[in-house]
Amino acid sequence: MKDLSTARIAMGADLPFRFRYRALRQPRLFRDLNLLDTEESPGRPDHRRRYQLFFRVGQNVACPVAATLTTVTSRFVTAMQKTRPRSGAANSGRRAGLLFHGATASSWSAAIDQAAIGRMLGDGDDEDVEEADRRKRLFVVSAGNTPPEQDYTRIRSQDDFPIEDPAQAWNALTVGGCTDLVEIHDEGFEDWTAMASVGTLSPHSRTSTAWRQGVSPIKPELVIEAGNRAVNPAQTACASMGSLSLLTTGSNVTAASLVPFDATSAAAAQGARMAAQIQAQHPEYWPETVRAVMVHSAQWTPAMLQELNSTQSKRARYAMVRRFGYGVPSYERAVASATNHVALVAQAEIQPFASHGGRKFNKCHYYSLPIPPDMLETLNNERVEMKVTLSYFIEPNPGLSANVDAQRYQSHGLRFDHQRRREPVARFRQRVNAAERNGRRPANEPADPNWMLGEDSVSAGSLHCDVWTGPAVDLLDRDTLCVKPVNGWWRNRASLEICNRKSRYALIVTLRALNPDVNIYTPIRTSIGLPIPLPIEIPV
Repeated sequence: MKDLSTARIAMGADLPFRFRYRALRQPRLFRDLNLLDTEESPGRPDHRRRYQLFFRVGQNVACPVAATLTTVTSRFVTAMQKTRPRSGAANSGRRAGLLFHGATASSWSAAIDQAAIGRMLGDGDDEDVEEADRRKRLFVVSAGNTPPEQDYTRIRSQDDFPIEDPAQAWNALTVGGCTDLVEIHDEGFEDWTAMASVGTLSPHSRTSTAWRQGVSPIKPELVIEAGNRAVNPAQTACASMGSLSLLTTGSNVTAASLVPFDATSAAAAQGARMAAQIQAQHPEYWPETVRAVMVHSAQWTPAMLQELNSTQSKRARYAMVRRFGYGVPSYERAVASATNHVALVAQAEIQPFASHGGRKFNKCHYYSLPIPPDMLETLNNERVEMKVTLSYFIEPNPGLSANVDAQRYQSHGLRFDHQRRREPVARFRQRVNAAERNGRRPANEPADPNWMLGEDSVSAGSLHCDVWTGPAVDLLDRDTLCVKPVNGWWRNRASLEICNRKSRYALIVTLRALNPDVNIYTPIRTSIGLPIPLPIEIPV
């Protein structure tokens, strides 16, 4: 896939969006065998040597104390940086038996949060390293597996099995499992049936529905193929099978060169590979951005969408998203714009708090979306989808866990807000920013019901994503989007240096026409002054 062109454009308060446009093509799909392309060519990114690294703590590892795993994680990351200094993605497994989960931050999950933001032991003291120069890291962590029960009568709801430590880490990208594998070809099991239907949660995958809303992040953020399980006709026995699993290379090449591979470890491995591919394709992307791009590329399967659209209750949808996250990611969607789908990417640094005149919130960032009004008027009632993803890394409070208060665990938080219907820009800025109110708070604007999850879903965690769907004309005169800070322990610490720290974030906005025949790509590209490439016919 060849990058046709890129451009940086200043919008709002001189904050850049990076406008991506490239030809979109569909690759050939291999159902259950993922082949790693090892061909080298001058124009091909070499993600194998530079970016991807793999770390797994197996269930039989003798690590009875979580602090030991913290040390192991730190030493591993340090060692990998020495041998692979460009590495930017890690796939972390887990050890069974350490049942920290949900709103409770363990020493292991906090260590991952610290390593992600560049404040791991060995990263340098505060006075030695500038915040902007700290090495950030992306961890791709599996959500954990349900018990491999063989007695079908004892199968319990997957919601009874919370996601395992350290997948509650706020800065990690947690991957659960879904499945499309429903056809059984194993000899002797022809009359057995798949437990999960196409496009639903894999029977192996854990969820976070039991976690308290408001103090725990949405996990998993993504689901990827993790295999299925089968049940016998009498519905008394269940088992994993080769035809319901993926394939990987075996440890004994002569005896079994290819072996079945399933559950959330398989899903996380695919997620880590995708992160490495994106980083290799876009070396200028920060780890925060790679995570945002992956989540933004995700789409809910038809089965997931049917479940989400079966209710208008935002609270009911929260529980659903805590099962299958924001959907299934796609590398092709992550790196491409199409005629009916345009992606805008911003990377920026923000100072959430300021110490001058007392400890207070500092600035909001505003973005003007390059959506031509005449295009929206022309589309009128044509339905469009606007998706927004905000990704940043928090610094965990070393002395407190998030079950006390999310704002006491996080160093800071960020939120996005969008101009509401018939809301002037000045009133919007006053609503989201106390510094612009002149002592008067504007009347509350009614919440926009067209968001899939709504603003109450954004309460904890360091990644926030939502989808707005409605008539194109409803976006008219609503081209302003804001990134604003919320409270965290940076604001209240005694040190002024800590209060004045800065944080990076990645913001991604896409606009997509639900009708694939509608071209929104050309009007948006024209509005920001980019040339339209003409197709060139090459005689054969």
